Amino acid sequence: MEIEVVRELERLAQLKSEWNAAVESSGFDSIFQTHEWFYAWAKNFAHSDALNIVVARNNGQICGIMPLMRERRGAGPWAITVLRSMSNLQSYKYGFVLPRENSGEILESMLRLMRDDSDWDLMILEYLPHDGQLAGLFGQLQRDGIIGARDEIQMESPYVAIEGTWDEYAGARDKKVRKNWDYFERRLEKEGSVRLVEVSGGADLENRVRQAFEIEKASWKGEHGSAIGASSSISAFYLDLASAMSERNNFRLCFLELDGKSIAFDYCLPYKRAFNVLKTGYDPAYSKNSPGRVLRKTVLRSLFQDGNYSIYDLLGVRESWKEEWTEKVQPLSRVRLYNRKPAALASYAAARAIDRAKNVLRRHPRIFSAVKRLHMKLTGSGS
Repeated sequence: MEIEVVRELERLAQLKSEWNAAVESSGFDSIFQTHEWFYAWAKNFAHSDALNIVVARNNGQICGIMPLMRERRGAGPWAITVLRSMSNLQSYKYGFVLPRENSGEILESMLRLMRDDSDWDLMILEYLPHDGQLAGLFGQLQRDGIIGARDEIQMESPYVAIEGTWDEYAGARDKKVRKNWDYFERRLEKEGSVRLVEVSGGADLENRVRQAFEIEKASWKGEHGSAIGASSSISAFYLDLASAMSERNNFRLCFLELDGKSIAFDYCLPYKRAFNVLKTGYDPAYSKNSPGRVLRKTVLRSLFQDGNYSIYDLLGVRESWKEEWTEKVQPLSRVRLYNRKPAALASYAAARAIDRAKNVLRRHPRIFSAVKRLHMKLTGSGS
């Protein structure tokens, strides 16, 4: 096996066709593994000297990809080198690119080579599907004594399973919820002509995406500074992503229009059998008619009817408005891997000690705080 560490954006761009071919044969084949996703992410969020994308090849062909960032945490004798997943609050799921067969052996080989040939202490991976192959593989690696590992549930991500018919799905929801769906749909239809408009590309794509930004900015997200348009790097990421994904027919911007005016949107990345909803927003001037709810009902009903999707993925954390549509969630993990180095092993021991003694230590706040401070020094963070 040969290992290449990609540290430049230009080199990452050159890997597009090889990368996506490896994703197609991956055991965890997701839109969030594609080259287009990681390139847009790296271009807009990565520091120029932080990329540390590990690419493994067998006989010249890519057999494994670990999209990572490299950073130093802590100071002085407590400083450690951390490899972390290429992910942030704009990420929804993350995973290595590994083949369906022999994935454990390849991951083991990659980590062995990285352990022996790379200077790092701690690896932090976030948004990993807990029911995917990676969580199990890391557990196996720990049992094999290759590397220390800790795995915890980071969040539960809601999704709707598209099974059966729309009437069967809607009929299984709470009666009050169904009444609300129908009530707001009728209210909006009394206001004027309501229709769903889908944008998947074209010369006007950027303007339409920016239109969605403006709708979101007008909402409470704009007031709290969490709207896409509030950050130049975030807005550039979603613009780049829309352009790249539209070229491969994996982009949909769904607008709900009232008399030709867009009053709600969903920014979506459909991929194979999954319809992924990354961002949503509505014009607060129409909030009394709940346009976001009407848009969601309209889109989801159409997905049940066309039969091309098995998952309507709401992504992100559990929220009350998402629970209106589903109780199903996919657990996502945060995994920490500790290298066989003194600083990393000290951090691993401190973390395990905190886990074992949490209940006891909390009865002694000063001791608990001292142990927590030690762990923060050894990891460079409070997480």
